[in-house]
Amino acid sequence: MNANAASKAPPKCNQAITRLERAIARLERAALDGVAKSDPRSQRLEAELAQMRSLTQSVGERLDHAIGRIRVALDG
Repeated sequence: MNANAASKAPPKCNQAITRLERAIARLERAALDGVAKSDPRSQRLEAELAQMRSLTQSVGERLDHAIGRIRVALDG
């Protein structure tokens, strides 16, 4: 529910919405914890994810640098 609609709802609805959002967040955390604990590959997958994030950041920085050099070359 968007913030505007929630602000127009009666107070009891707002309380119910807040409780529902908290319950959903708890369920999501429990589901993720359960998957991580039950999957023996989770540590390997977490490490792989960290490597991918690092690589993505590195590539992004290199692209930004290359774009900057191209802009300088085009302007000069």
